[in-house]
Amino acid sequence: MDAPSTSTKMVLAAYCPVELTNNSWQKHYENHSLDTHNNEIITSKRELTVGKRWEWSVVHLGPTNLTYDMYYRTVKITRLVTKDTRLETRKDTGLRHPIIAGIRNTGTNGDSLTLTLDVDSSYLKIENNTDIDIRYYWDTPPRLIWSGRPEDSALFETHYANQKNTLIGHLLWRRRSFDIWMYPEFDSFYNRFIWRGYNQSLNKALSTPLVQPGTGEVSIGLDLDAFESNGTIPADISIFPSIILPPDTWKHVHDFLIPGYLLMVEFDYITLPKDSAPHADALPLSTSTAGNNYFIDSCPAEAERNPTIGQPDMGYYEPTVRLDKGHRRHTALPAPGELAPAPVPNPGCKTLIPAIRKDSTRQISLPAVADVLEASTATGKAYATWVSEYFSQTHYFKAANEAGKLKLSMFYTDLTSKERQVALSDIVWHSLAGNGKVDGQGVFIPADGAPDSFTVVLAIDSNKSDEEDWYWAMTIIPIRSPM
Repeated sequence: MDAPSTSTKMVLAAYCPVELTNNSWQKHYENHSLDTHNNEIITSKRELTVGKRWEWSVVHLGPTNLTYDMYYRTVKITRLVTKDTRLETRKDTGLRHPIIAGIRNTGTNGDSLTLTLDVDSSYLKIENNTDIDIRYYWDTPPRLIWSGRPEDSALFETHYANQKNTLIGHLLWRRRSFDIWMYPEFDSFYNRFIWRGYNQSLNKALSTPLVQPGTGEVSIGLDLDAFESNGTIPADISIFPSIILPPDTWKHVHDFLIPGYLLMVEFDYITLPKDSAPHADALPLSTSTAGNNYFIDSCPAEAERNPTIGQPDMGYYEPTVRLDKGHRRHTALPAPGELAPAPVPNPGCKTLIPAIRKDSTRQISLPAVADVLEASTATGKAYATWVSEYFSQTHYFKAANEAGKLKLSMFYTDLTSKERQVALSDIVWHSLAGNGKVDGQGVFIPADGAPDSFTVVLAIDSNKSDEEDWYWAMTIIPIRSPM
């Protein structure tokens, strides 16, 4: 949403050393580059053989690494691929509809995408929409480097030529009634950044910052009147450094008020261990890869856990669970076989990823299944959970922190590559494994007393006008135990 006021004013200013900026982004990237909670999803369709074969692709780009260069006045944005799904369809002679010819999941294979932007013709924008996105926008097209297959470069070039921005991450601060446009400037004398934030878009940053920096590593000045705080420090002030820096932990070390409702706040950077989540009890969502089996370890803490997965043999996978004294027990789990007859996609469905027609899969009640295995000895028990999909997910989730709870929203990409949100009234929630649940508002509720360490959540888009096809998404929600 745009600012409701017609007057343009600076509402936020930030100061941060260039070295700290680059180092903190690099550390965050090393620890979290394969996380899935800040994914940017790029979808496309291309014709392989005219009128006969098509490739549908869904590429997930993971969290960003930002590297600023003061000399060339550029920012380099790097992202690893966390998931790459390619669905090939073909239309054989005599058939009315295309059929799925193959699904390829490359997953995490080291491919990366790098965008290099000119600082003087780009800006950050904090968008107070459903997720409070932070996006980098540009006027001058970025220089794009793709490390994967050369033929895929066109996929990203087309996407960003139309979108003209890239997702940096999400803020977990309280929703405001206006967006913020952040313009960076290099201060070469002090080797630092000066960021100026406005309530409306500008061609170029105006005026001097609100206040001068203090002694903290990161200094932020606020127009308290703009943030409707009645002259007090906003309750979510610890999140503010994550506007321009990684979403790690920032220690609030000092603050002081300046007459005229101006507040100066100083922070120091605290390095977090890998895989920690500073702002929520629920860890980042992990997304699945269609067509594969997912092994979820749920052994008790006192058992030594070393699960291994053997190669498929006669349609079985064999998990091994080692208990505390080295005893082993093998349990064979039948992997879901191919559905017969083969599932039939609906090329006229509403989603970019073709949905499977329900009348071609009458033998299943849901598009995914979960099995819990038990391995026991005289000294203890351990459990392993397997989740398997029959065909590709058409939808995906976005997560937000709502009053300290994890709220899920369901989305899909339509045939014009536009993102669409599913109404809560159209979502049917299922818990495939684990004792947590999702209520009618999309809020995840762990079980009281003894919550499982994870819950596998599956959601069905059950809009009456689309009830002939499987529209669905699934995710695994790990739960952090209280310290």
